[in-house]
Amino acid sequence: MNPEPYINILGIRIDEPVTVVTDLVVAGICIFALIKILRNNSPAKSRSFYALFFLLLGVGTTAGGLFGHAFLYRLHPAWQLPGWLISMAATSLIVMGSLETNRKSFHPWLAFTVIILNISIFLAFAIIVILSIDFIYVVIQIAFNLLVLLLTLQIIGWVKRRKPGHLLFTGAIGIMIVAALIFLLKLSINTWIDHNGISHFLMAVSALFFFFGIRRFLCN
Repeated sequence: MNPEPYINILGIRIDEPVTVVTDLVVAGICIFALIKILRNNSPAKSRSFYALFFLLLGVGTTAGGLFGHAFLYRLHPAWQLPGWLISMAATSLIVMGSLETNRKSFHPWLAFTVIILNISIFLAFAIIVILSIDFIYVVIQIAFNLLVLLLTLQIIGWVKRRKPGHLLFTGAIGIMIVAALIFLLKLSINTWIDHNGISHFLMAVSALFFFFGIRRFLCN
């Protein structure tokens, strides 16, 4: 299948417009979620981590849409790095938020292990991504955070507390995994709606699930 066509707006060439729009949709949801969380009066320590998660995810997807897709034809491939690294940091922050939410559900050694793994994996893959400028390592880091760290915390939390937020988080993780598979397998509908646009749309849905789950956690 041919690459997604470009468009011209007021004489400005924009590559992969559908992909860019879906990136900005994710960013818009992140802005909405960030505002709602900042207005929440919950004293929970996790609130700051969740707010930072949406802030960085919004910034990361915006940078990815503009520098990694819309105008990459005029830029060095390294311009993709800011969006990638910020998005990687975002998934590390939601792990920290979930850790705070569920801290009473498990032994302190598990919390320490999660923190060390979270930081180590981020730093290691950040270095690899910078040196290689290869998005596959971003996918691996995010998949590890979601499937190993975040999902483990949600399963333990559900077993101990049975709160609806755990199910919403698990649903968000499942949607993100489907998005990753569509991206890796390059499953597309046509030249306009390709694997990038579809996976970004699913990311937007996943972000909403995360927000609904966070709202349930902060209300309890």
